[in-house]
Amino acid sequence: MSETALNMEPENDGAIEEQTVSDNSANSQEQRDVELYPTAENAQFTDFSQQPPAQSIQRNSMDLLLDVEMNLTVELGRTNLTLKEVLDLTTDSVIELQKQAGEPLDILVNNKLIARGEVVVIDENFGIKITEIVSPSNRMEKTQ
Repeated sequence: MSETALNMEPENDGAIEEQTVSDNSANSQEQRDVELYPTAENAQFTDFSQQPPAQSIQRNSMDLLLDVEMNLTVELGRTNLTLKEVLDLTTDSVIELQKQAGEPLDILVNNKLIARGEVVVIDENFGIKITEIVSPSNRMEKTQ
């Protein structure tokens, strides 16, 4: 095999000299092949038969979500107003809601009904005492 190499050091006349290098040894070719093509190794696979039970995996997955913030809303009631009625609202206006007095308040997380409760006063603040947790099948009844 022949290779051409450039001698980048200028000779007396400033010309760059081209040199031909002959290398017929098989050993040198094998060395270059090893450098260009690394040897393959056996793949290592994880043994999934020794994995923890699914409940443990699920709990660890839930731990990742425990600090995610969610929007909690307590809904006293609702009503529909026309644009004119909204524009006519002033101080001391009273808006009638579609919920009876004494009826439990809806507690929503990210606009999904999850519970119902009643208003309580804690020191000088309002609070909500949960009186009912809504079943998953009933959660779909009250969505926005």
